[in-house]
Amino acid sequence: METLSAKQASACYAMALVLLLCIIVQYNDPDGWLWMTIYGTGLVLTLLHLFSKSSPVVLSIASVAGFAGTLYISLSIAELEADKVLSSLNMQGRGVEEVREAIGLLIQSVWLARLAWVARARLLVV
Repeated sequence: METLSAKQASACYAMALVLLLCIIVQYNDPDGWLWMTIYGTGLVLTLLHLFSKSSPVVLSIASVAGFAGTLYISLSIAELEADKVLSSLNMQGRGVEEVREAIGLLIQSVWLARLAWVARARLLVV
């Protein structure tokens, strides 16, 4: 199996750090255990990919699940009025947390889809 290039490894380390920080900031969230689990899964899959132990199938399933979660959250946000969600200067109104959660989940899902693509390409090279 082909090893990662320096750029790919750097991207994995950077995203692992971002995911770790996402886990840390969830400690006081009412549903923090859920988001720590979600971001923790992304972190573990990123580290497995970094050390060439990832499966494109597992990465794809995690990515699709993340996209489905993003869609689910987005549909619940769509029921709210956008100006009321984003008009509060302190960003603590109803819906703001959902917007942040959807964006975080979308970022992780895109990242995992990219890893799945790279992992698949590594298998084809062998």
